[in-house]
Amino acid sequence: MTNSNISRDDRALDIKKVIARLCEERQVSVNFTTNRRESDVVTFTLHGHRDQVLTLPAKIEEHLHDEDLELLSTAQVELDFLLQLVVTINLEKQHKSNPEKRAKLARR
Repeated sequence: MTNSNISRDDRALDIKKVIARLCEERQVSVNFTTNRRESDVVTFTLHGHRDQVLTLPAKIEEHLHDEDLELLSTAQVELDFLLQLVVTINLEKQHKSNPEKRAKLARR
């Protein structure tokens, strides 16, 4: 089955499973939150040791096929480093009328 045959909810669940597995392997905590934009697939926050947290975005991107990974924010809370990230629908696949797509293209 190709990604184009998988529902968006099923793909989001698959991505969450991959993220959770990668975090567990690196002893990093993950918290999934509510998506805010139409183009968001999975929104989440990573927190743990800085070096471990910073290795994860590249590892997560290896598992994304038709999606993009965006950084929303970073923070240091006591000894934990936090990264808030969102997996979005690939920019080229977003509808032309999508305001997020227009904003991203305008910044390029």
